Amino acid sequence: MTDSPVSAATTKWSSDIDRYLDRIKASAETLAAYAHPQRKAFSVCIIAPAAGSPEAEWANAVQTVLARPGISVSVLNVNGVSREHVAAELAGADAVVALVLTHDVCLECFDALSNAKAKMLVCYPHENVGEHSYSLLSQQKHALDFILFGRQDLAAGNGRLGVDVFVRICSRMTQRNAYEARRFNVQNTLVVLIHGILSMGTWQEVIKTTLKKEGFLVESTNAGLVHLPAFLLPFRWLRELPVEKVSRQLQTIRHDNSESRIAILAHSFGTFITSRLFERDPGLSVDRLAFCGSIAPERFQLSATRCRKLVNEVGCRDWWPALANAFTWGYGRSGTFGSHTPGVEDRWHGTLNHGGFLTKAFCEKYWVPYFADGTVVPSDDPAAAPPRLIRWITLLPPKFILWPVLALLTLWGVWRLVWFLWRLTGL
Repeated sequence: MTDSPVSAATTKWSSDIDRYLDRIKASAETLAAYAHPQRKAFSVCIIAPAAGSPEAEWANAVQTVLARPGISVSVLNVNGVSREHVAAELAGADAVVALVLTHDVCLECFDALSNAKAKMLVCYPHENVGEHSYSLLSQQKHALDFILFGRQDLAAGNGRLGVDVFVRICSRMTQRNAYEARRFNVQNTLVVLIHGILSMGTWQEVIKTTLKKEGFLVESTNAGLVHLPAFLLPFRWLRELPVEKVSRQLQTIRHDNSESRIAILAHSFGTFITSRLFERDPGLSVDRLAFCGSIAPERFQLSATRCRKLVNEVGCRDWWPALANAFTWGYGRSGTFGSHTPGVEDRWHGTLNHGGFLTKAFCEKYWVPYFADGTVVPSDDPAAAPPRLIRWITLLPPKFILWPVLALLTLWGVWRLVWFLWRLTGL
């Protein structure tokens, strides 16, 4: 006695699925992740023909091959259930498989479209594609996911319906798994904001609100109002005052959020502060860094053990990093010309100036995906060369003329003052 077509197809589907899982490791890993006892199982609801009908056997076969690797599957036969029960079943399912083998199942699809269309996977016989019901399901802007199969192949036990459903469900599970991992990363990531000179970091509120809306933890730091003399004069003790202030704040943040992944977003002088924080504290490590308007010293480099990724936003109309590098010592110019060093990914923006990064739109487009999972979205603003004057200034830095002249003038002024006092006391 030979097996029935349903039994034969179920056996064949199971072996085909085993081979698929051996070949596609991502699906096998996703199934294993959802099988974890502390995790909610991925649930599938099958809308099936009436119980006891010949077509209902195929719903049971699909249920068998889906449930065998551990997917939670329920079958909803269209007869004998209330609309409230149907709505509750569909609402609780992660995916809905509709086996349109009978007219009644097609009607259930129409009823479910308003609440469950995003979850639906419709299995439709290609012999019936020309019918009005298929036209209604597929062409009324429902964007349903279809699997077409042959009724004759199914009846002969040769079809791949169960395998195709399983593969499509695995794809959805993988997408859900990636989404859940991303949400976990977001909720477990604390972004620290560090501002620049002549600023109390008013831009931080815009960025903080945008990142918090996406689910990130965000903390601002306050380096105080760093005045221009402290920025320009190449005296380390002057520049260490804001560094020390931010260092204490960062220690508090790390202590209070020891379970979170730390990321840093720094602008302008904040990039210099960040570089000094890493130099001062060999034990400091972060998940990701984002620099914009960077003046971090060119010697600043991080190993992968201290920072998984560093993206450097380059504003081709941002002249201030180049000017800072040209007029005084201790600063780099990567915010204008890029870093071009291993471990740093330069992202060029042809029309942005020094403050052009600090907007809600820029944060949503570039920094949200970067801090979530490290995705560096390519810039749609082509790189452009800085103005010729800026390039000339960087080739012939004024600091090599300006500061010696200032030093000579200072010495001359001191000598004149001493001479004047000597003459005055001599009289």
